[in-house]
Amino acid sequence: MLLKLGFTPEESLLITQNLMEAELVGKKIHGLVRLPAIAHNVAVGKIKITDEDIAIISEHPASIHFDAKYKPGFYAMYKSLEKVKRSGLLAVSIKDMAYASGYIGDYAIGG
Repeated sequence: MLLKLGFTPEESLLITQNLMEAELVGKKIHGLVRLPAIAHNVAVGKIKITDEDIAIISEHPASIHFDAKYKPGFYAMYKSLEKVKRSGLLAVSIKDMAYASGYIGDYAIGG
């Protein structure tokens, strides 16, 4: 479904991984039930489907600032996990994020 909406294979995988983790831990309100909302937000233009990737605006040892370019925050959050594993502590900011970053518990356990 996500591929048909125009998400890249990587974006689709990250979103699906997050939604499924929510389902598996019983947080169904953050799981697959979110797919219609994601589809609706694509249809009305709140989520932008473009070839343009989310960009890192600035990055320091303990912080990272993304421009999400009106895409969901899943990708930025997973990229942040990679960085926090190296630094131990991280401040994350996301500019122009559409929709949401998904089930936060998935990031807390390391994605």
